[in-house]
This record gives sequence, C-alpha cells and structure tokens, in this order.
Amino acid sequence: MRWGRWDAGITLVVITSRLLRTPGEPTLANFIAAEERIGAESLEDQGPAVFEQTTRIHPNMKSQSSLKLGAILTSAGIALTGLQAQTETLLESFEDNIDNVTVVGGNNRGDEDIAFSQYTKSGDDDLAVTDGEKALMITITGNLAWNRDADITLSDEASALVKQAWAKGEEARYVIRYDVQFNNEGVGWGNFITWVNGKPYGQLELGSGLNNSFSLPLDVMNTDLSQEGPVILNIVGQYDANGEATSKDVIVDNIRLVDNYAPGAIPETTILNSFETEEDVNKLVPVSDRYTASLYKKTGPDDIAVTEGEGSLQVEFTSGGSWTRDFTIPFTGTIMETVARVAKEDRWRYTIRLDYIFADTSEGWNGNWQNVSIRAASGAAQPLTMFREIDERHVRTLSLPLDQLDLEPGDPGDPDRIDPGISIINQGAWGDGGMTLHIDNIRLIDTGKAPLKIGDLVVNEAGDGVDISWASSPSQAYGISVSDNLTDWTDLVTDVLGAPGEETTYTDPVADFAGQQFYRVFVSGSAPPLNEGFENGVPDGWTTKFGANHTGDVVWEFGAPSNGPDAAKTGTGVAGTDLDNNYTPGTWVILESPLAASNTLLEPKLTFSYFLDVGEGSAARVRILDQDGAELYAPGSPEEALFFVESTENWQDMSFDLNEVAGGQKVIVQFELIGNGDGAGFFVDDVLIDE
Repeated sequence: MRWGRWDAGITLVVITSRLLRTPGEPTLANFIAAEERIGAESLEDQGPAVFEQTTRIHPNMKSQSSLKLGAILTSAGIALTGLQAQTETLLESFEDNIDNVTVVGGNNRGDEDIAFSQYTKSGDDDLAVTDGEKALMITITGNLAWNRDADITLSDEASALVKQAWAKGEEARYVIRYDVQFNNEGVGWGNFITWVNGKPYGQLELGSGLNNSFSLPLDVMNTDLSQEGPVILNIVGQYDANGEATSKDVIVDNIRLVDNYAPGAIPETTILNSFETEEDVNKLVPVSDRYTASLYKKTGPDDIAVTEGEGSLQVEFTSGGSWTRDFTIPFTGTIMETVARVAKEDRWRYTIRLDYIFADTSEGWNGNWQNVSIRAASGAAQPLTMFREIDERHVRTLSLPLDQLDLEPGDPGDPDRIDPGISIINQGAWGDGGMTLHIDNIRLIDTGKAPLKIGDLVVNEAGDGVDISWASSPSQAYGISVSDNLTDWTDLVTDVLGAPGEETTYTDPVADFAGQQFYRVFVSGSAPPLNEGFENGVPDGWTTKFGANHTGDVVWEFGAPSNGPDAAKTGTGVAGTDLDNNYTPGTWVILESPLAASNTLLEPKLTFSYFLDVGEGSAARVRILDQDGAELYAPGSPEEALFFVESTENWQDMSFDLNEVAGGQKVIVQFELIGNGDGAGFFVDDVLIDE
C-alpha cells in the first residue's frame, strides 16, 4: 500500500437464511457466526484483513482474536466534509485576577527580577490577548538566561478536567494549548519551557514572530496526574541571552483543553517511516556533518531501540552536543503529500509523532538533559514542543499537531515538489565522544474518522434483496465485500458514497438465501470534495443568487425537467433555470456550490454536464471562487473555457483543470446565466470535483 500501514476499524456482518429478519420483525440484536463453522483458529489464520470490531457480531470474538485491519483498505484519503472540528474548553484566561500565579525564581533570576501584572487589551488589533480582555504578563529583568519564573495553578474545576482527560490516555486526543506573545519588539529567539507539576515536559522554540501557541499532548506526558492536588504549569524562560536586551515582557493567555476527536472517532495511524530498510535510512537529507546514520536491527523482544517493526534509525554523533540542525526527513510518496494540500487551520485532526530512544546512557552522557526540536524542512523555527527530560526516560515520544506545523518540501532545494518533511535539531549534555540515539515509528494519527458500524440487515419489501445499512459520513466512500467461508472475499461494490445524514443503505440483489453469506463494509477512500447529481431536491450547502440587474421571476430549480432537455443526464434530477418554463429577458441567476476542499487532491479536476437553450445576447458561464468569495477564474468571452453562448441539442460533458487556477485552494463553483431573448435556459447535472 502506498501510504503504509493503516490501523483502522472494519465491521463484519454475518447473514444466514435463518437469521435474516423480514420487514416488520424486530431488529436482531446480534448476528451470530455459527461457531461450528467459524472457530477462533480459522480467524487467526486469515491474516490482517478480517476484523477489528467483530464484537458487533459475536460477544466472544474480541477475546479470541485481536487482528488489525491491514490489506482490506484498497485506498485511503483525506476527508474534511461533515466532521466536527476540534472542541476547546477554557481553563484559564486571567480575566478576573492573577492570584493563581506565583514567583519561583532562584536560578539566573531572583524573585526581585520577576514581576506579574494583569495585561489589558488595547484594541481589536492587539495580538497579545487571545481570549477576553485580559491576559497574564510576566516581566523579567536582569539575566535573561534559563530560569524557572512562574507557576500557574489551575482551578480545582480546571484541574479536574485535565486529570480526567489525562486518565483516559486516548491516543492524540487531548492537548493543553495556550498562547504566548511578546511586546512589540518581539523576540529574536527564545525557549519557552513548560513543566507540569514540577517535572520537565516540553519546550516551545520561539522564532521572531510575536504570536505563538504551545501544545502539550496529555497522552505522552511524563507527569503522573493521578495524585491529589491541582495541576500546575511551571513556566521556564530563556530569551536573547547573548543579546543586549536586559528585560522582556512575556504575555500568556487562553489556556484551554483541546479535544481533537470527531464524534465516535477511532484514531487511524499511518506509518510514514519506521526505518525497516537501508532505503528508508537513505531518505534522510543531511544538513550537518557531525553524525553518521545507519540502519539498526532489533536484537530481541527486550530491545527498546526499536518501537515499530524490526528496524530503527541509528544516529551516532561524533562531536559535542551543541545546538545544531542535523538532517531533514522527507515524506515523499506518503499521505503527507495530500495532507500538505489541506489548509493549515484544517489540519487539526492530524498529529505527527516519532519516538526518540536513548537506549544506552551508561557512557558518553555527562548530563541529565537532551533537547530535540522539530523544525520546518527549511530550518525555520516552529512554535512546537521540544523535549528536555531526565535521562532515565529512555523512550520519548515527540508529538506535533499539524495545525501548528508549516509543511514544506522535504528538500528545500526543490520547492515545487509536494513532499513535505521535517528538520531535526539536537542539543544535549554529551560527552567528548558524542553519543548514540535512535529514531523510530514516525507516524501520522488521524483523529477525525468515525468507526464503521453496521446498523441493520433486512430482506427488502420485494423479497429479492438484502438492505445493508451502516453509520457513514458523506465525506467518505465505502465498499462491501462478500464471502461464504470468511476466507475468500469478493468485492460486491466499491466507491459507494456516504449518503447525506448519518446512515447509508445499499441493496444487494440476492436471489437465493439458502447458503450462509458474510458481508463486510470498509472505507474505500475519501468522497470527492464536490459530488452532486441533484437527485434529492435542493442539495445541502448549495445556494441561489441574483445578479445585479436581474428582473423577472426566474430562479434556479431542482428536479426533473419538463422544458429544455428531455431528461436528466443521469438519474432523474437536474439543476435548471426554471424546470418547466422559458427564462425571461433580464434574467441573471447564479447557482453556487458549497465550499469544496479541492486542496486535498493532487490534481483536482471539475467535471459537469450542461444543456443550454438561449436566445441572442445570452451567455452562461462557470466561475471559480476562493473560500472568501474572491474570483480565481472568471471567463469573459466564448474563447475562454467555461463560457457558453451556443445552444446545444443534447447534454454536453465538460472537464476543467482546477490546478491552474486554484493553486491548491478550497474552491466555490458558480453556475451563472445572463439571459436575453427567449429560451429554455441553462441546465446542469453531475457536478464533480475529483482527481
């Protein structure tokens, strides 16, 4: 599979002649696999393509097998439509007071060098306050080097929420996020470090920007939050230590708990690189010359240097641990090529993680800390977590939410390639002989996909087929495969688009129910960003508008045409400028699609069918707008694509390359008729944006 291993759910449904219910009968609570035909051993023998959620069939199956979905996914994609965005719960925004903030001090800065105040927003353009009207300002003077300055104690209620989220331990779900700003001069560089309840956790590397958001993923946090007492964020800072500055204002605001799960989601993990072969290691783009990279092979089950598969990347440093960007890891040929097309703010559902392993610290380790920073491929600083932890923690997981990471080409020398990558910076208390570390299990976690769930199996009213219904999303496409022995599977159908709403039903025209039949439903890919055949009346998200000089009663209508084309291009429904009457002179009507995430496709193409019957001086055209409504493409004459003045006798099929005009943006499509004279009008069917 091109995008590596997917860990995802699949629902298997067992149907027999004696278990099928007929219309009007109560829904069966369980579809039971006949144990005399399907034993645990036979399931174990089938490899990684059978089930993750078979407890929906048989309550004992989960304990009999723990197989993961692998080869069953024939394809996969990015699906943004119809998903609930991340939810945020405010923990602290310093609106009432700053009584919960206390001075620490005592290293490079004493208590007298650290002061707190309640900062008030000066206006709408004040970037320092990101929630409400107030924020916490920490003013430091004197030595700006590394120092623990402040403790922020969360309220009992906020602490309880954080502890509950931490206790769940759900992968990549909960994040503490807060905003860090500076006075107008900004900061040339800085490290903004967060400990939690007195233990080192993560560090925010600051570039020259004024605004930074810092995220702390709870499921990989080293701190044990099961103890009684509040949650305390320990703020450590280091800024421009070698410059001329002697003071710095640091503003902290909007501490919140972020939930990155869509409703009912099951995280889906894609391996980007687990360093199983020499080829995987050779993908590194060197930056420094102070290390050698090689393939490391696992020596046994207790070898912690490998966290995924049988290999890892071994990095041997030959010189000291000064702050240096060492190499870039590109993600050519992975799902990251597609994710890079998604607008940064929409990448909330994706988290990239990698494991850093210090397998042997017995030699060449002169201190108890190690900093690791993830930067953009070009080396640009990112406001993301670095790790500075005690040496007893050999395996450390770096976790980066992708709505905070700039995805740049893995090879900065070839910016036109869509192969995003990350740069790795290392700094540590190493001995004179350098040190050895390992990197493994670079993976992308998608928390935005809900699990598959079969809702019903029923013989249809006519008695000549089986209706299969499952919980679905209109942003995904599905497939159904069938088997009579749970070993040999045949695809019954693929690319069934999720219906509007929460459930999709497919009818299998089965004529003979004498034998036992097994069904399974799987995600076959993402649904096209825009796919509308106008079969169900007014389509969701589509709007109609009038142009500036419109007169008359003509409007866009949806349904079966009785004027103009003899029938729809496919199905029975179309969109048309009045389905049963000619338009009138002075008509200027616009049909506008919902926002379509064409930026998730590498080569997006708009296709549609149209029928046109117009008088002299009339024209129809299709405009492409960006997400703010600004024109990306607006043809102005018949010589240009998507501008039509000639009436047609039949439906015409059109295809238009969006890459040239949209540049990886989300788009809105407008169908427009300016009508003079007399005619049936402009009719559209089968509007699709896809590869």
